[in-house]
Amino acid sequence: MFDTLSDPLKFFWKVITCVGIIIILTILLLPSRQQTNLDKFNAIDIDLAAAGINKDALLKQFKQDPLACRQSVVQHKRKRFLFITPEQEKGIGRQFVSAMETQEILYKNQYAAKRCNSILERLAKAMPENFTPPSQIYILDVKEINACCLPDGTVIVFRGLLDRFNDDEVAWVIAHELGHGTAHHAAEMLSKTMIQELAIDTFVEKDSNFFKLVGSNIAAFFANLKYSRVQEDEADRLALYYMNKAGFNLQGAISALNKFKQNAGDNDKWKELLSTHPHPENRLKNVETAIGQLKANPDHSWGGLKEILIETAKVKAIKYYLKKKAQEKNLK
Repeated sequence: MFDTLSDPLKFFWKVITCVGIIIILTILLLPSRQQTNLDKFNAIDIDLAAAGINKDALLKQFKQDPLACRQSVVQHKRKRFLFITPEQEKGIGRQFVSAMETQEILYKNQYAAKRCNSILERLAKAMPENFTPPSQIYILDVKEINACCLPDGTVIVFRGLLDRFNDDEVAWVIAHELGHGTAHHAAEMLSKTMIQELAIDTFVEKDSNFFKLVGSNIAAFFANLKYSRVQEDEADRLALYYMNKAGFNLQGAISALNKFKQNAGDNDKWKELLSTHPHPENRLKNVETAIGQLKANPDHSWGGLKEILIETAKVKAIKYYLKKKAQEKNLK
């Protein structure tokens, strides 16, 4: 084919062919991207069975007496299904910590550890009596500004946060994560996931009328897109509550949120609908409101008529379901 072409055109095709070969070889021979500490952290997996969590047994217990599985959130009137035990939460926490230590992704710095643990020691004195605070803060060796909490209340702070936040700001972040722990939010989400599976199998297929009753009376009984935002708001309030009792400056929460907002960059309002966290502006307003409530009453408890009405509707739906199932059993 090339014999019929002019010399310049032959040269052009030879160049294109050589460049293509070089590109392909470069792609094939380039080393794969090295896995970062954050990649390793995000890849950690947990064996729920090894933590003593038997989903079938828990769901069987739930089906027998759903109302026995309802618990209030500390310092709040909101109730939810919760059947993961504290010991099972600890089992998950132990697995996760062991995996982090094995992966060698933790920041081993005595000053940073002392700083975090001294803050934890002060906050621990403000924790509820029925909650065992973690013995230490774990620092993930990554530059990102973030933190998280394991189901048992173990707090993991990202090193990047310590580089840019002062002690009152760090205290708010740690207290926020401890708030997730004392409220058993992770256990709540696990319980919710199991119930969603049960709802699909039981309520939708076998009792669609009950599912419609639940949907109309309780704004997403088993699944609510705003559910995680509710938990975030609760953790924010609990963080302020613990900070206040521990003697930290509550303005640290405001300045920390402003730093998070700056770090996040520009966020369009519509993104709030897709986010599990409250919009930064709304979150700041909610935190400022909570600070005012705590100044007026250091033992303030959140929730009112709305939460009571929602809980009443939920209990009514559950009782309706139990009554109907009992009637069906008697007819057999």
